[in-house]
Amino acid sequence: MNKYSIMLVDDHPLIVAGIVNIAQKTPDFEVIATASNGQTALKQLMNLTDQLDLLIFDYSMPQMDGNEFLNELNRRNYTFRKMLLTTVEEPAIFEKMLHSGLDG
Repeated sequence: MNKYSIMLVDDHPLIVAGIVNIAQKTPDFEVIATASNGQTALKQLMNLTDQLDLLIFDYSMPQMDGNEFLNELNRRNYTFRKMLLTTVEEPAIFEKMLHSGLDG
């Protein structure tokens, strides 16, 4: 059985480390890449798109917020699933992103 490959994009190293730790303890999941902002992630994705199943990203990141990041992912027609993980508590942001192709 193949592992479910994940990329994490978050500017908080503790969050990234925690999710990587959980994934390492789960036999079906593997974190194959991390990035601290959307710009870096987009560069890395050029080499990962065929391998990636899920991209988990924060809304509040330097250089590019989560909505801008999602729009760029959509513009590039990436087919992997996209999940937002954030502490932002504004329902309007989530609704807009869900209508823009966010999977969860």
